[in-house]
Amino acid sequence: MPSAITNGARIRTTTAAENAYNALDQSNRSIATHQLRLSTGKRINSASDDVAGYITSRALSARNGSIRAALNAVGGAANVATIAQDGLDNINGLVTQIKEAASSAASGAIGTDEKVALAKAAYRLAEQIQAVLESTVFGGKELLAGSFTSEFVIGSRADNSLLTLAIDLSTSNTDYN
Repeated sequence: MPSAITNGARIRTTTAAENAYNALDQSNRSIATHQLRLSTGKRINSASDDVAGYITSRALSARNGSIRAALNAVGGAANVATIAQDGLDNINGLVTQIKEAASSAASGAIGTDEKVALAKAAYRLAEQIQAVLESTVFGGKELLAGSFTSEFVIGSRADNSLLTLAIDLSTSNTDYN
């Protein structure tokens, strides 16, 4: 029981209650820290947790973001290459069919009506080639029309210059034509 100063002796307080309150407060702070770590999945959430670790984690998070962006850009470039390859494969198949029709028409064993039918079939195949050319598209641009060029930023060099991956399907590209 608290009492006032009597006979100049001492002040009595509820030390046990104060100790219990301090222990409860410390326990609540510890629980809050653990809940934050569980909810974020990170051991270091602020500079007060670990200054050096916080700085390192921020740098790694930034690098992780740039690597993800680079992977997305590489994925986009791979998609362009895949779409173009599929279009070219379709065109190759159609050209092969036209060549077969031309070979059959050159044969002396068929009549004029058959040759006309083969010519019409070749014309329809040529129309299909045009349809493939027009439908082979990435990002609203026709890939096989002879003018597609694009650069994908896939990272940065040590001097902070951008590292790019270029795709050039234009008619001026000697490697493509």
